[in-house]
Amino acid sequence: MTIADNGRSELLARINDLLAAAKIARENRKKKWLRRGAVIGAFTASIIWWSMGLSFLVGLASFMAVTLAIAFIAGLIGYSHKPETQKQANALAQNWTHEQLDGQFIRNANATPQAREVLAIKFLPSFDRVNCADLFIHENHWSIGLHLEEQRTETTTDSKGRTSTRTYWVSLFRGRVYCLAAPVDFDSTIFVMPRGVGARMDKQSYSNPAFRKKWNVFSDDGVTAHYVIGPLVSERLVKLKDEDNRLERIAFHEDKLFLAVENHYRPSYGAKNYNFTMENLEALKDPFLLGVEMWHKIWPGRDLAKAVKELRERVG
Repeated sequence: MTIADNGRSELLARINDLLAAAKIARENRKKKWLRRGAVIGAFTASIIWWSMGLSFLVGLASFMAVTLAIAFIAGLIGYSHKPETQKQANALAQNWTHEQLDGQFIRNANATPQAREVLAIKFLPSFDRVNCADLFIHENHWSIGLHLEEQRTETTTDSKGRTSTRTYWVSLFRGRVYCLAAPVDFDSTIFVMPRGVGARMDKQSYSNPAFRKKWNVFSDDGVTAHYVIGPLVSERLVKLKDEDNRLERIAFHEDKLFLAVENHYRPSYGAKNYNFTMENLEALKDPFLLGVEMWHKIWPGRDLAKAVKELRERVG
């Protein structure tokens, strides 16, 4: 076992000790709130019984129902509270992940330059409200968790002709956007969007039928778009979409590459059943690396460097 393995083992032991303490604390808090709820429920049920003058059987039944219901709700409230030891365990796992990746982590990324940049490109769905979960910056790439919502209004009419209006929020995108540095500036913008989604730029046509069923390509430079999204890349995009449907949208913008990955909003630093293993500790890095892995499947680094070089020679 290496020094690094020893360090991880010690970290796992500390995390699991904290999680075990958190489990005990949550159970004790739940019992405490259950007792409080039972007292409040019994008092409330007694007032109802007395004020309504119920018979013995009806009153007893209502007494038990009200007492148990309030006790149950109170127990849920007590159990939902996250103990300090659980927060400490999550923080240890979080810090380890960032140290291993040698990156910078920003918990609330709403006001960051990266958030403004990715929203300004306009390759994501149009939205009315946005929340940025976090931002991870690592060498020549970064990833940000985004939740985009749209406000909608619905008007209904009942059988008596009365109308009512309700306003609600609909989630449009909840995932991560990865930004990677390209070898050179493409001097253009290319969007690879889901089938049926439009864009502000000219639409490009492709001969690959499997590709056309899954993707649309829009660009302000058709020559560059056809060279960048060539036959090999289009085949890889089809294969990746079949393997992992989370890849939602791609943008080539100047000297950067953007990948939007659905259902990948915020890394989870908790542990199921209050137990961490070496595997799920390592797996915490995945939310920050998945986009990079996807991109290498679509366009390996050497392929990209070669294609960009040839592109620059061709279009000057």
